[in-house]
Amino acid sequence: MSEYNQLKGLVTAAARKQTGSLAVRDLTGLVKADDAVNTENLITLFAVVTKQDKSEWLSTYETLSDFVVSAICLVQNMSLEHTQLLILIQQ
Repeated sequence: MSEYNQLKGLVTAAARKQTGSLAVRDLTGLVKADDAVNTENLITLFAVVTKQDKSEWLSTYETLSDFVVSAICLVQNMSLEHTQLLILIQQ
């Protein structure tokens, strides 16, 4: 019986990663190769924040590191509860 419950939990977790909120969802199907910038000087970071924290994120993300490129934060995807954002980081 415990093996059944373990398998059921794994199936539920996999389904949640495919259809759940952006916080737990696999972003592979949502992020296109063209969305990412990977050069000698820049890399792309994808962040998922709750909708209620989005305005705070937008006002503070540039202060996370000296390497964050200023004024570049693009909304990529939105769900009912979360927003996926793209920012550029200097290498």
